[in-house]
This record gives sequence, structure tokens and C-alpha cells, in this order.
Amino acid sequence: MVVGMCGGANEEAAEADAINQRIDREIKKQEKDLQGNFRVLLLGSGDSGKSTILKQMKIVYGMDFSRQERLSYRSQLMSNILDCARALVAAMTSLEIPFGFEPPDCAAADADMSPAVWCERLAEAARAAFRDPARQTDSSPVVKAAAKIAGSVDSTKLGDTDPLPPDLVADIKALWADSGVQYCATRGNDLMEHVDDIANASHLPTNDAILASRKATTQISETVLTINGSVVRVYDVAGQRKYRPKWVPYFENCDGIFFVSALSSYDQRLEEDNTTNKMVDSLRLFGMICNHVLFKNKSIILFLNKVDLVPKKLVHSPLEKYFPDYTGGDSFAACSRYFEAAFRKECASDPPRALIVHLTWATDTSQTKKVLFSVMGIVLESSLKANGLI
Repeated sequence: MVVGMCGGANEEAAEADAINQRIDREIKKQEKDLQGNFRVLLLGSGDSGKSTILKQMKIVYGMDFSRQERLSYRSQLMSNILDCARALVAAMTSLEIPFGFEPPDCAAADADMSPAVWCERLAEAARAAFRDPARQTDSSPVVKAAAKIAGSVDSTKLGDTDPLPPDLVADIKALWADSGVQYCATRGNDLMEHVDDIANASHLPTNDAILASRKATTQISETVLTINGSVVRVYDVAGQRKYRPKWVPYFENCDGIFFVSALSSYDQRLEEDNTTNKMVDSLRLFGMICNHVLFKNKSIILFLNKVDLVPKKLVHSPLEKYFPDYTGGDSFAACSRYFEAAFRKECASDPPRALIVHLTWATDTSQTKKVLFSVMGIVLESSLKANGLI
């Protein structure tokens, strides 16, 4: 009986030891998986520049665009050019700017005149010229070109290797050369200047052109990067309101969040309802993300993006018009501090959580590369610490 009991005990001990060994192996495997695999969510409102940040990640971490990808981006660029040309034609009417309008030189402004007042003076001059009865009979080549652009081919019907019709290319070039259109444009559009190249069916866009391309994200994409021997899966999600419920399944098991907000959107409204200020929406969304229970211990990096557009915009579109408590005038430094403080307020918690903020110009690879190297290291290290691996 004693021998039998001892034998049974040995068998139980052996079985327990085997179980422990299996558990140890599984723990080591999980540790290895944790050390080598990370998940990052790329979140933010629509048109904030998330997809451009993702393109930069591919470039920075050595994922070159294939020939087919470049051809598909060429199609996007053609769509962007046509959309831009149509928007300019529509804006010339809605803003009451005549073709051929020559704005007075800024030297004509009074010494004590503020930039905002001078801009309004220019707008008044443009409206007066636009309403001149003589303009109604204008049949100049640029007016004809604008009419043809307004009724041109639907850009969505252009294939990756289709050329733009030569006469449409000529019309777009004529439009962009017009002084009134140049005044209407809030910023130079390099794509318009390169319409000849992009219209060529055999043209393969450069990385810079791909970064400049725009296409609304309508579905969730996964990009797999290899960074310092670790696999990082980046999930780019559509930012428009109707797509946000689809984010939830990706909230679990993420290691970090890159939240992108366009600093230049302070005077814009959501396309979804045309009433909500884009920056207000971005702040609310950021607050929701920061205070979500699943992100309590996750690294959150805030990208205040499109900073290249802000200095000039502050002069023409005063920030205090949209955010009355702002008192910094047209100072970019004051503007960036104001919004950084606003985002930090949305992220306030007890105890306070760390929030890393970067001002970014997503189409500038050199600047974005430095930011990405910094924030990726922070996210990976933070995740390893959270899992007790370092």
C-alpha cells in the first residue's frame, strides 16, 4: 500500500513538473512575443494628416512604394489636381474674385494698418472689381478654361495609367497662371505646378508627390514595420464620425496611440455636419481617447500637424474669431501654446498622465523622421515596462 502511494505521488509530481515546464515555456513564448511585437493605433479626426504620417513611417523605416502603388498614387494626384482646380473655380465666384485681379502691393498699406485690416481692404477691392458690370462680358481664355474645368471629366473615372486629356491640362495651367486665382489660393499648390508630369501616363510619382497626395481614409489599414528588430503593426483608421464606432475592436492590446490633429483646422468645419469646428471636434475626440479605460496606462503621443500652414493663415484668418479666449494675435508660438494647453486639459487625470506633444509638418520627411525616431522608442520602451519585461 505504501509503495503504491509513493508511486502515485511520484507520478503526480512528474505530471505537476511537466505542467510547470509547459507553463514556463508558454510564459517565455509570450515574453518573446511581447518583446518583438507591438501594436500602435493612428487616431484622429478626418483630414488631420494621419495617412501622411503613415506614409512617412513607410519611407523612414525602409518600406519603399512598389511600382503599382506609385501608379495608384498617380491616379490620386490627378484627382487632387482636378479637385483643386474645380475648388478654385468655385471659390472665385463664392469669394467674388474676378479672373485677372491684380491685388495692390502691400507697400500701399498704411504703416499702422494691421495685416487683418489690409487683407479686408484687398477683399473689398476684389469684390468691387467682381461686381463691375463690364466683367459680365469677360470672355478671356482663362474664363473659358474655368468653364471647361467646372464641367470636366469625373476624376474617379481615371485609371492608374490613364493620361489627362491634353486640352484639360492646358486649361488647368491657364487657370493656375491667372493672377486672380493666385490671389484666391490660400497657399501655393505644388501639384498644380507639376500637372504636365502627373498627366503623363508613364509617370511614376516621387515620394514627395506621394506625401502630397490626398485621399480620404474610409477603412482600417494595417501596416507592418520592422523597427530595431521588433515588429510594429500600425493601424490607420478613418477619422470621420461615421467610421469611429469601428475603432473599438482595435483598442484592446494596443501598445501606444499616435493622435493626429491638424493645427491649421481651427477655422474649418466638419464635412459631416458643416457646423462643428474641426478643432473643437478634435479636442473632444482626444478627450474621449485619453479617458478611455483601455488606454489608462498606454503611451499617447499628440501630433499637432500641418504647422507649415499656420503662420500665414493666422494673418488672414484670426484665431480669436473662432476661439474668443485666445489673446495671442498672429503669433505662431502663442497659437501652438494655446492649443497644446487645450489638449493637455482634455487629457487631465489624477494622477496626471504623461502626454508627449510634437509640432509636425507631415510632408517634410526630415522633420518627421526625427519625431518618429523619438516617439517610436518611447512607445516600445513604455510597453516593455508595462509588461514587466525591462
